[in-house]
Amino acid sequence: MLTWNELKGMENRFEIVKDLKADAATLERIQKECVQAEKKVIDSVAEFADAVGMIRARVAIASLVNSCSWDGRISRSNAAWAADTEGALDEECCQHFGIYTAIHRAHLDQLVSAFRRLEKEQAEAPADPVPAAEERPEIISESVAPETVTESSKAARGPVKEKDFAGGALTGNGWSIVFDTGMNRTRVIVADALRETLKPLIESAGFFYSKNQGSWNKKLTHRAHRAALDLADSIRAALV
Repeated sequence: MLTWNELKGMENRFEIVKDLKADAATLERIQKECVQAEKKVIDSVAEFADAVGMIRARVAIASLVNSCSWDGRISRSNAAWAADTEGALDEECCQHFGIYTAIHRAHLDQLVSAFRRLEKEQAEAPADPVPAAEERPEIISESVAPETVTESSKAARGPVKEKDFAGGALTGNGWSIVFDTGMNRTRVIVADALRETLKPLIESAGFFYSKNQGSWNKKLTHRAHRAALDLADSIRAALV
């Protein structure tokens, strides 16, 4: 979740807010149309995700929840999910820029639950096979200590996959994606000459720019690692 102090240091903060307001309006329209057509809540979030993409849909829904997470009609589980969503704006940001929704809070909570279910279904769906000729960029990795996992968490979630990519990097001519253990971030660092060319690719992959760190970032997670691999492929293709 982005705080006000973090957001105001971003060069593209007005673009973020503009896109978020547009996505919130799209969600309101789709939700209203689905209610009138007596469609299920899951249909609303699926249509919304198709319209703006899963990443933007997640950020928009989470930001709207953060703007009113204090409301008792928002479940604690959904409020915690929204607060932990990377790129979503916190309550102070939403108040500053006038980001809100006319959707009833109880209905908003239902939309969040449905969207989280949609994300889970997509994550569990079998991935498309990768052609044999396709190769991933080599990861320059350093050895890292395995994560500490308690017996109770193992029982609840199964073994935790080690972040064997942590401490490494994907590199190219004028760009790199660093799996920074010190900052606990997946960082995309680009030479000034390539910024305008690569910026759309980077931000469409869900990375957010930090002026303080001088890089586009995600948390250091397995999901961010997969996004980094895909982004590296896109960058290499764009710079051919």
